[in-house]
Amino acid sequence: MKWRGALSINIRTDPLEFITRDGCHLCDEAAATVRRVAALSGRTLLITDIDGRPDLVRFTHRVPVVRVGGSVIAEETVRFLPTWLAALGR
Repeated sequence: MKWRGALSINIRTDPLEFITRDGCHLCDEAAATVRRVAALSGRTLLITDIDGRPDLVRFTHRVPVVRVGGSVIAEETVRFLPTWLAALGR
């Protein structure tokens, strides 16, 4: 997982955005984890398909991507996402 530095987000309330695309086996594998984390943390889950979204073309080779408050918190793999959110008290 590529880790990001300081984030200016409200980790407790901002929704999780799962950026995915059809035919992405990593996205398919990550989907269950992202859904579970969203449910356990009580936050909204937004699922965004990058196909047909020119504003998200930069994620073409980085999916799956998880953003909170517009900041990328995980990309290419989400296996550490539950631990990361738990460490933040959620």
